[in-house]
Amino acid sequence: MGISKYQIGSSFISISLLTLSLAPSAQALTFKTFTNIDAFQAATTRLNIETFNSTATSTDKNHDLTDFNIRSDMTWTRISEGTLTGNINNTNFLQLQSRNPATSAALNFYSSMSAIGFDWVNTDNSGDTLELIIDGQSEIFGAANQKGFFGIIALDGLFDSVEFSDTEGGGYLQYAGIDNIRYGYVQDVPTPTAILPSLFGIFVGLGRRKQTEQP
Repeated sequence: MGISKYQIGSSFISISLLTLSLAPSAQALTFKTFTNIDAFQAATTRLNIETFNSTATSTDKNHDLTDFNIRSDMTWTRISEGTLTGNINNTNFLQLQSRNPATSAALNFYSSMSAIGFDWVNTDNSGDTLELIIDGQSEIFGAANQKGFFGIIALDGLFDSVEFSDTEGGGYLQYAGIDNIRYGYVQDVPTPTAILPSLFGIFVGLGRRKQTEQP
């Protein structure tokens, strides 16, 4: 028995409705986090990196860089040389300190992106943990007296700003360092909308083949 145009049309409508149901609605972004730099880089593409090495050291709170600016109400948001507390690899870095509650340093990018990652160190000895605020959501990543890598990707949208803060676990954030900030995009993956034409083409092709095979 062949497949009628009505059956093909009905199936196409069903697939279209399924695609619409899978399409993201206007809501908070969904994130995936990484503590392994290799895994982060495997999930991203077109990464840029800010090492601060070509940026003059500065005791100012606010800074203007090539792809983003830094706006802060923390006690310190310095671009410091690699000999100071909080450095990552003995080179220039972003040095944070906050003696007041509910303060942060915002990185405002000039273009939207879907991925950001960086090296960090937290020299605080009073229990204050670092956190990244993104799309209104708080991601805690940097335990006191520890260091490592933290990356985050948006699975269903873009962002253009992140904020560094701390959880104020034991008083105030003493010193933290951020360096080698990588930012770019999530690797492209097929979406339901993108694969719909291919699915429909395969379905129509199978229908024509069955009609041709009829005796």
